[in-house]
Amino acid sequence: MIIRFFPLILFAISVLAYGTLVPWLGYYEDEWGGVYNMMIGQNALIEWQKTDRPFAGIVWGYFSLILGSKPLAWHLFALLTKWFCATTFWLMVRAIWPRNVQATAAIALLFLLYPGILQESRAFIFSFIWLQLALIFLSFSIMVRVVRESKYRFTFFVISLLCVSPTWLVSEYFIGLELLRPFVLW
Repeated sequence: MIIRFFPLILFAISVLAYGTLVPWLGYYEDEWGGVYNMMIGQNALIEWQKTDRPFAGIVWGYFSLILGSKPLAWHLFALLTKWFCATTFWLMVRAIWPRNVQATAAIALLFLLYPGILQESRAFIFSFIWLQLALIFLSFSIMVRVVRESKYRFTFFVISLLCVSPTWLVSEYFIGLELLRPFVLW
């Protein structure tokens, strides 16, 4: 029963843990380069990232059209991506250990709440990092389920590939996680 509502529980805990100060947060440290270019326009964001990560500038550009330049919108987006990342992490862990309901819930809660990132308040930067990681976890969980269930294998393989391929284009941060695929399958 709790399995069905666990993403909502994760969302409530996300809001309590990370959302209470959102209205008072702003932009910090190296976000200012992106914020400055966002204020100029979408093309400036694309140009800003063109030499290092050209696809990242396009993604930031489109999200800036949706979210605007107010810090509140970006912090709410970061909160949602953090929750989405914890939820997809839970789905991945559940796919790997389907019989361990309580353990997988505890692992997902630990993933959500562990204070391993001390720069969490940098929403302009970290929202995309959480989104990338969530897509990787989603890809892993689909991969594990495809191995267990032979029906629609090719379709789910394509969906898994579509989930993970944008993360390779946005940044190189998580490319090393691809080396874990054989161990996850094992």
